[in-house]
Amino acid sequence: MVARLFGEEDDRLLKGAAAEEALQPAQAARGIERVVYGHTHRALHRYFSGERDGRARMYVNTGTYLPLITRAADRRSFVSSLQMSLAYFYRPDEDTDGKVPGTTSVDIWTGIRRKLYA
Repeated sequence: MVARLFGEEDDRLLKGAAAEEALQPAQAARGIERVVYGHTHRALHRYFSGERDGRARMYVNTGTYLPLITRAADRRSFVSSLQMSLAYFYRPDEDTDGKVPGTTSVDIWTGIRRKLYA
């Protein structure tokens, strides 16, 4: 049963966001493009829908900056690291190059820190 702890995370917040927030017609009519969560220990982003003009409605979970233990591909060992995720959100008047006028944009960076300090 320990293996279940280190498998792919079933992100209940993603399911909740899809069911309750991001896909509701009232939210779409108000122009809500992103649903953002955090503090679940694993970063994740998924697209709910995309438009021909490049706009996308999405779920962003930044996770948290805590020790992360991951099951290795050999399925016999585990590795510890620190997972970090940063999300930058821009207003329509910021970051204007190469995007549809009036739309927002987002940059997401997710990485692993394996440096140990003495």
